[in-house]
Amino acid sequence: MRFNTDHSLNIKNIATGEEVNTLYNWHMYPASELNFNPPEPKYAYEEAPASDGSYDATELTTGRVLYENRKGDWEFYVANRPLDLPNIEDTESWAEIQSSISNFCHGQKCEITLADDPDYYYVGRLQVSAFDPNKHYQHVTISYDVEPFKYSRDEYDSGSLSAYVTVTVPGSPMPVIPTIGSYSDERYFKPKNALTRGWAINMIYKARCVLLGTPTVTKTKSQFLDVPTDAPYYTALLWAEENNYVSGLTEYIFGGNNVITRAQFVTICWRALGAMERPSGNTSFTDVPQSSYYFYPVKWVSYWNFMSGDGMGHFMPNNPMSRQQACAVLYKIAGSPSSSSVNPIEDLPGEVTVEAWYVNAVMKLYLEGIVEGYTDASNRYSFRAGDAVTRAQFVTMLWRLAGSPAAEYDLSGITDIGSLSTVQKNALKWAYFYNYVSGTSSTTFSPARQMYRKEAYTIMYNYANEAALHAPGVDLIYIDPTGVDNPISGYELPTDVAQTAYYYWPAVFAIVNGLSTLDNGYRFNPDGLCTRGMVAQMLFKLGGKMNKWDVNTQYNTTHFQDIRRYTVNYTDAVYWCYGNGIVTSAMITYAPLDITLTNSRGTFTASVPHGVHPVPELPVCDGENTFSCSDTGTLTIQFRRGSL
Repeated sequence: MRFNTDHSLNIKNIATGEEVNTLYNWHMYPASELNFNPPEPKYAYEEAPASDGSYDATELTTGRVLYENRKGDWEFYVANRPLDLPNIEDTESWAEIQSSISNFCHGQKCEITLADDPDYYYVGRLQVSAFDPNKHYQHVTISYDVEPFKYSRDEYDSGSLSAYVTVTVPGSPMPVIPTIGSYSDERYFKPKNALTRGWAINMIYKARCVLLGTPTVTKTKSQFLDVPTDAPYYTALLWAEENNYVSGLTEYIFGGNNVITRAQFVTICWRALGAMERPSGNTSFTDVPQSSYYFYPVKWVSYWNFMSGDGMGHFMPNNPMSRQQACAVLYKIAGSPSSSSVNPIEDLPGEVTVEAWYVNAVMKLYLEGIVEGYTDASNRYSFRAGDAVTRAQFVTMLWRLAGSPAAEYDLSGITDIGSLSTVQKNALKWAYFYNYVSGTSSTTFSPARQMYRKEAYTIMYNYANEAALHAPGVDLIYIDPTGVDNPISGYELPTDVAQTAYYYWPAVFAIVNGLSTLDNGYRFNPDGLCTRGMVAQMLFKLGGKMNKWDVNTQYNTTHFQDIRRYTVNYTDAVYWCYGNGIVTSAMITYAPLDITLTNSRGTFTASVPHGVHPVPELPVCDGENTFSCSDTGTLTIQFRRGSL
């Protein structure tokens, strides 16, 4: 056994920049020569049809010899006694050193320098192959797999270059590999990408700081074990935890890289920025039940026009929140301020017209005199689309859609309609006369009671299905109430309505005729309250089917102050968020540069990501090398000289 105490390795972990020496840090005696095996040349011989013998395709295509990686093993001993070397105290056990070696270099990409050849370094990966414990020492084997060349530390730095530059490279016996700093001017936000939970918390926290001042955060340690203290959203998470704005996937797992849903995002916004106000009434979305944790947050963002649905009555609470939607919500909460000019981001969508899904319906029905609004104490005329419609209101709206026909029916036996207006009583006479509606008892109608969806669609079905059978020119599909030969093939039917329910065929009629939609789980939500927005959309579509108007026409009246179209300028929203630090630079992606190298060997192109990267596919040779890039940007170039 021979120990070489004068030899050691300096190892630098490229990812962390940390450096160790095998002898002075880990007390490892080399038991084999510390050198690197020479690389094997690559050969690719092809038959030469027009001459004798064959040719080497590798040298022919590249103009030089190519090599495999250097591979081999080193053996070390760690003695079970104090090391007889200056400035070393034997304070670590074998087990501690074993863990230290494995944690530092096992599988890691490193720069390795031989102590007796300090002017060069090798680049590759190390692997701890074996630990063989003995009574007096540990036998340690480390394998290496490194690039074929060793590199000089005497690098030539060309400095910052323009997009087109000629560089003369000093002579080198082996290939020169450029390390290029590629700094593109093209930036991308990727606005339609899903927002992660970590970035969402950070954005809302930054928005809180901008709009309401930086809050005091007294909590110093997160309860979530999967969030490192250097995470860019760590302070934001502490703030959210301290104020109970956020919960984890489990008690100890936050899931910062998981996608945040629309419901989760608006809930945190509501808690942090909405002062927890609770607008009255229901939401206008069929997929937001009142029992859900996000009911009031969705009601809040919808009421103030901070966010809309899919245009068909769905909020889609479980869909991912996109990055541009998040910017737009925070921008509108801030009052849509003007944004300061910043360097352009290439992939922003610009202006998008946004409206609540019932806007066109309410506007048209108001123009036709079918719906009315409310005047509040501030003389603000509003429609209140999220309020549940009453039984009397619904019957009156349907009667007006039918043309306000006269009908005689004795209402004297109905005891609870004395407070109704003459118009409402005329509507009720019509509905009772044709059996479109039934009372809540033999003597009561309950005109002020809120109406459930199953009731509203049943009344509409009683009227509209008869029109489908008898009225000429209507575009309605008749549904046979006996269930014979109904045209339901190819339609998704509700999963939450039993075929024996009195409202089953009304639900089918609404779906087949496009008067209602199902949520993502194909649910009709029959026991949900029917809001004024839902009724407006239902009657608007029914009027189109009866050829009363064109549902594709846009009606631009803005009579109701809570019903309006508005334009979201996503560019303004993103720029405002970026300018105020809500969207951080870490959320901006820089484009790569397509860099072309021309020299005596030919022309070569590589797409270099933003940042500093070695580019071995650009074969720099001695003498003149011309670099250019396809887009505007800046290059910095260093050269590593290879040597065998």
